[in-house]
Amino acid sequence: MAFWVFYGHLQIACLGTVPRFGHPANAVDVFMFLSGFLMTYHWLARERKFQSGVRQSVDFYTRRFFRIAPLYYLVFTVAFLGRNYFFQVTHPGATAADVAGQGRHAVDALAHYSFLFGAFPKYVSNNILPDWSIGLEMQFYLFFPLLLLAALRLGSLTTIGLTVVVTYVTNHLFSLYDNPARVLGNFPQPGLLFFKLDIFMAGICLAYHYRDRANVRSLYWLLLGCICLLRTSVQVKGIIFGTMCLIHFDQRANDFAHRLLTSALGKFAGDTSYSVYLVHVLILYPVLSAFQATSWYPRLPDWKQLALCLVAVTLPLYSLAALLHRLVETPGIALGRRVAVWLDARLFFRPVVVALPDPSSGP
Repeated sequence: MAFWVFYGHLQIACLGTVPRFGHPANAVDVFMFLSGFLMTYHWLARERKFQSGVRQSVDFYTRRFFRIAPLYYLVFTVAFLGRNYFFQVTHPGATAADVAGQGRHAVDALAHYSFLFGAFPKYVSNNILPDWSIGLEMQFYLFFPLLLLAALRLGSLTTIGLTVVVTYVTNHLFSLYDNPARVLGNFPQPGLLFFKLDIFMAGICLAYHYRDRANVRSLYWLLLGCICLLRTSVQVKGIIFGTMCLIHFDQRANDFAHRLLTSALGKFAGDTSYSVYLVHVLILYPVLSAFQATSWYPRLPDWKQLALCLVAVTLPLYSLAALLHRLVETPGIALGRRVAVWLDARLFFRPVVVALPDPSSGP
């Protein structure tokens, strides 16, 4: 999925056309589905380790923050400080006045460092990064324990129904991309959680289906997941269906897909996916701008332009992504674990008071 986004942006930048196998936005929808599945899968697997939902929620928030924030803060800072340069390489015909209008603002930085930017149309997509989905992801983490609690208190069918209704209403009150604004305005990207809440919920349903897969009740969760996906494109439905099959019918060592996806190549692709997603535009546009400034590159056939740019960007991109995973992501994950343990001990530790017998009372 990360490579799909990278290649899609590369082809759009080089040729101005969307890849035949689909728009990169579809890959981001699959990201959301997988996020819903994985968060719920791990939540259910670790549920018995905690004495209360509050305790598990604090652990969850801490670990997810340190999983996402360290790399994002680093990459966003580069994009923020280099805003004028990146604006020039993405808008070759920009005037000096256009570039000057890309000034850095404290409110802009605060909105991004706090991860609140996705809820505001002005900030949801105002830099070179495709970080609108990162803000969306953090909103999902914030609401995730509440969604599980709602399913427990209100019932799964009621919760799913409300989710679908909220998503439908949001998409009809706001417009997206370059479409004319609707009643409540326009979002350049669907950075507000309620645009995509149904896709996250589909992943949650699949996790419950996977947990109960030996029981007929699992079909109930599968049906609820299908209801959540009614609004998605046919392509996204197809990929999610394939994902469901991979998870449900996995035969481990006997399964070719399992061997492929757990191979060294599969692990490398998984480890570097977050960095590839965030960093690829920071390499893609400067490389493409350098090529386009030459006299020979624009005269090449389209497919040669695309192939040359693909090779020139892929090698440094995946090298840098592997380095960032090792030096930024992995230490961030380890730090998150330590902080989560420390907070659990500080916030929830209760000393046991043992009443000793009074010596004066006799035996």
